[in-house]
Amino acid sequence: MRKPLAGLAAAAAATVIAGTVAAPMASAAIELNGHDQVRTLACNDDVKLIGSDNSIVFTSNCKRVEVSGHDNTLTFRDVTSLKLIGSGNSIKLGSASSVDVSGHDNTITCSGARKPTVKSIGADNSYQC
Repeated sequence: MRKPLAGLAAAAAATVIAGTVAAPMASAAIELNGHDQVRTLACNDDVKLIGSDNSIVFTSNCKRVEVSGHDNTLTFRDVTSLKLIGSGNSIKLGSASSVDVSGHDNTITCSGARKPTVKSIGADNSYQC
């Protein structure tokens, strides 16, 4: 009687292990905090950046992007949405569905065909989308 149970236990363990290996892994959002960073990153997910004086290039499309800070120079391919709180930021986008800006003296440039809806609270922000 022990051999059939041992075989079932081994089969169950193999199923659990195979299920664990085969399960898709969830991608993690990118969270960046700090100042004076110079980086190039792949994206494919949400991005949250808190800081200033950063120069960051994202080499693939991002989903929801939240930036809080000032004097950042950021380059994105396409994004689903961009939320920016701060001043003096320069952001280049491929295209976006929506752009929401709170702050002043920010410059946002879009080069893609898809033009975003723009919501802006602040002064002296420049949009070339």
